[in-house]
Amino acid sequence: MNPDPIFAQIRANVAFEHMVMAALIAAAASGGVVFVFQSVAAFFSGRFTWSALFGATYGAMEFSFVAFLIGFFAAVAVGLPLFLMLERVKLRKVWPYAVAGLAIELVAAGFVLKRIPLATDFASLENAPLLLPGVLAALIFGRRMKPLWQAAARAETAPAVFRVH
Repeated sequence: MNPDPIFAQIRANVAFEHMVMAALIAAAASGGVVFVFQSVAAFFSGRFTWSALFGATYGAMEFSFVAFLIGFFAAVAVGLPLFLMLERVKLRKVWPYAVAGLAIELVAAGFVLKRIPLATDFASLENAPLLLPGVLAALIFGRRMKPLWQAAARAETAPAVFRVH
């Protein structure tokens, strides 16, 4: 029995788990950024009240929830096939995942804005966090996968040892 397909499946499962965790962490961090942006905007505009704080909390939780759903869908539809393709060519870098994350966030921003997003759309504080979760998830995924990629590279270059008993 050839163990290579089994190892490839194990690597794909581990990578998918890391993708989902990265999406979860990035969604939570992005929600925190939304909370801070909305709270600071309310404070400096002079309308900082308990209802503004509740609104900022609700907005951050809603953003985190939607960002995680998009991140999970992206991990299934784009991340895992991208991982399998890059593993075949042994390209173990973060930048393809960051580019894919940015592209996914641009598509998601298009759905939020109901049109093709422009660069000027992300200059406002309410739209700026739209690009954050995808790129942040890719960077977190790369950081979590780096030791595994290094171990896989060492295993591929290690000399084969055969023992006869």
